[in-house]
Parts: sequence; C-alpha cells; structure tokens
Amino acid sequence: MRKMSLNSTYKLKLSLALSLIISTLSFAQETAESVKQNTETAFNQKGTVNINQDEKLVKVLELKKEINRTQGSGNIYRIQIYSGSLNGAQNAIKSFRKDFPNISHISDWDYPNYKVYVGSFRTSIQADKMLIEIRKKYPIAFKFKPKG
Repeated sequence: MRKMSLNSTYKLKLSLALSLIISTLSFAQETAESVKQNTETAFNQKGTVNINQDEKLVKVLELKKEINRTQGSGNIYRIQIYSGSLNGAQNAIKSFRKDFPNISHISDWDYPNYKVYVGSFRTSIQADKMLIEIRKKYPIAFKFKPKG
C-alpha cells in the first residue's frame, strides 16, 4: 500500500470538509425556502367557523354581566357619602339621585348608623376620579373596598 504524504492527507480532509459544508448550506437553504412557502400557504387559507350555542347560554351570560355591573364581582370600590340617622340617609339618597342620576346607591344599617354607599367601580383610579366630583357636593365622602 502506498503511503500518503502529509500534504495529500490535508487536501483530502479539506475537500471532505468543504463538501460537507456545501451540502449542509444547500440543505439549510432548501429547508428555509420550504418553511417560507409553508408559512405563506398557511396564512393564505380562508375558512369559516360556525358556532352553535344554546339560547339559554346567551341568557345566562347576559344575566351574569348584569349582576357584575350592578353588584360588582368582589373586586370593586365604593364611595361612602353619609353615615348617621335614617332620616339623614334618606335625605342623602334623594339628594344624590338628583346630583348623580347615573350612579347606583346602596343603603346599609351598621349599628348605630345608617350608611349610604354609591357606585361600583372596578378600579381604584375610576373610584378616585368619581370621588373628586362627589366631594364637591359631599365633602365627607371617602373611597373604600368592601370586604367579601
């Protein structure tokens, strides 16, 4: 068997390495091109989705929205505008309805006082903005987060 020179061994290794690199690059380009074509095909497809749902489900969802809107979902803020006698609470409610007709109110009796809470705000910022307006008429008003 014939001995290879160091120079010819180096050339052989170099040619093998180059052919490996070239074949890998051509495969990578082919793969990148096929991915691009597959992606374009996927995004160019059009279809329709039909949703069939029971009419009762729609009614339940509407009821849930209404409950959350009027009572809140537990993560709400309110504003207290009055604490005192029953007569004073009734007067505060009448006055508040006239001044702010679009904001709901709640009366509560917490011995020995009646309290009037207004609003049902989902964020502290919403409650703070309204508190600024309410304090113009009810200077003792304050924001709080009910428990439960």
